[in-house]
Amino acid sequence: MEYLSLFGAIVSVNSIISFFKSKRFSELINVFICIPIICQGFMYKDTVMNGLITIVHLIILLTSIVGNYGLIMWNEKVRKRNTPLLIIFTIINVFIIIYTQREIPLISLSRYIPHYELGQGAFMIFIIMCRWILIAIFVLLLAYMLTTVNIRFIDRFFTKSNTLILLNCEKIVASKINNYHIKGINNGKEYYFNVRKDAFFYNFRNGCNAVLKARYGILGGIYITNMPECGENRKEKYLKRFNNFFFILRAIFTLLCITVFFMVK
Repeated sequence: MEYLSLFGAIVSVNSIISFFKSKRFSELINVFICIPIICQGFMYKDTVMNGLITIVHLIILLTSIVGNYGLIMWNEKVRKRNTPLLIIFTIINVFIIIYTQREIPLISLSRYIPHYELGQGAFMIFIIMCRWILIAIFVLLLAYMLTTVNIRFIDRFFTKSNTLILLNCEKIVASKINNYHIKGINNGKEYYFNVRKDAFFYNFRNGCNAVLKARYGILGGIYITNMPECGENRKEKYLKRFNNFFFILRAIFTLLCITVFFMVK
């Protein structure tokens, strides 16, 4: 079972590299999903391995990878607000997180949030409440992140294809976190798409017209998995260099993970 740790480490490293390549924050969720898998692999000799936790997190990891696979552009703001689905998945994920932390003390939040014995009475009660509120916020945040993975997977799993033509595309870099967006017009309506970093720089220019093979999800999201066709703007040479650089980076860090694993083992 030690190889589960190796698998989790390789997925985590590749997810971090994918984040820097695409600036897609959903890639980082894979790292949080892999933490229990890595811990289970390392601890199986000292404690009884919980197969349920491992299977559940492998399933969640699979849904996350499938939900992000091949995604170049996406617009989820037009997605239907399915509040019952959001609440159901959030509650399920809260229980998964609580159960995981109870079974794997090494990653329990209460272990890392300090608890100070500062007297008694009302002040002590206040300290305890603040501690548990902080833990609750972390759990709800993680649960919401996992819920976005679940909902994207469902939305992308049931899709229908259609051609979407965006006219007069405009490149937008949003805020200090460098989120990349494309704004275009179709039938008089403005569309805003999140876009992968490589496509943003090498497949678009301001004022171009883009022909997109769009897939419309069952919940209303719009997903693009083909590189946009924008006429003369396709910089194939630079795009190939960009992809080759990150391919080499993935290979180096994957080999590094394997080397470290067998050295520690």
